[in-house]
Amino acid sequence: MKKLNVFLALILLGFAGIFFSCETEEALGPTLEFFGGEYIDENVTVEPGADLKFSWLATKGDANLKSFSITRDGVTLDGYPDEDIENDNYSDQVTLIAPLNEGAYVYVFKVTDNGGLSDEVSITVTVEQTGGPILEWTQTLGSHQSNTGSSFASTNGQVYSLAEAKANATLIDFMYFYGATNLATLAAPDDPDITSVFFSADGPESWTTRNSTRFIKTNLTTAQFDEVADDLLIVANAEAANLTKVNELEANDVIAFVTDSDKEGGEKLGLIKIASINEGAGGDIQIVVKVQQ
Repeated sequence: MKKLNVFLALILLGFAGIFFSCETEEALGPTLEFFGGEYIDENVTVEPGADLKFSWLATKGDANLKSFSITRDGVTLDGYPDEDIENDNYSDQVTLIAPLNEGAYVYVFKVTDNGGLSDEVSITVTVEQTGGPILEWTQTLGSHQSNTGSSFASTNGQVYSLAEAKANATLIDFMYFYGATNLATLAAPDDPDITSVFFSADGPESWTTRNSTRFIKTNLTTAQFDEVADDLLIVANAEAANLTKVNELEANDVIAFVTDSDKEGGEKLGLIKIASINEGAGGDIQIVVKVQQ
């Protein structure tokens, strides 16, 4: 009888173990996988308003899939949660638009099954304004009575004599002279006073093209100018340029300019740092130019 009792006890313990195992076995939840390539599958930095393309595959676990949602910084996006999804394997893609304001934004993609289990992927999108590429030139321009050329082309950084400038008039963005009234001056080829300064047979009055470059003096320091590595600061300062010339220039001035929109390649914005000035009609000016590529 004692052996029977022991046998029955062992059987009961076995059943208890089976039930305990069933009660503690965890249900298998869904999984969510993102694809790369032309799609975003990791943290990324983009321009304001850029397209954000995502593609994913959600796979069921023990229970059928129920819904899919997308939130940005905790706020559910329009159209979500989507409860009209495939029960077992749900693949889809979406193109969102990045915010216009700079900052870091957290997008959370979440799939949930009928058992309440879920899987999610979090992707941080950093919106950051970046500028376009620029060209940089350092040149010396002679005044109207100097042997050094007075005309400058920002597309190639070249300085031209008056005769050369006439032959390449479509390239010339500005000219330098040192006048009795204006002192150190940069002027557009179409400036109304330029013909009275350069009045020879090769002067701007005889050119087939007189580009309408426009200028404006800025409050930028030389240190700020030196740090310019793209066109962000250039655009911010040059958009208001409306003068045919800037005069009474001094070393360390920073001038903004906009080239003629009819030039080949279109309008370009730039900055000019005045490095040094040798006064007089026969003197010169050293400049550093940073202009949109």
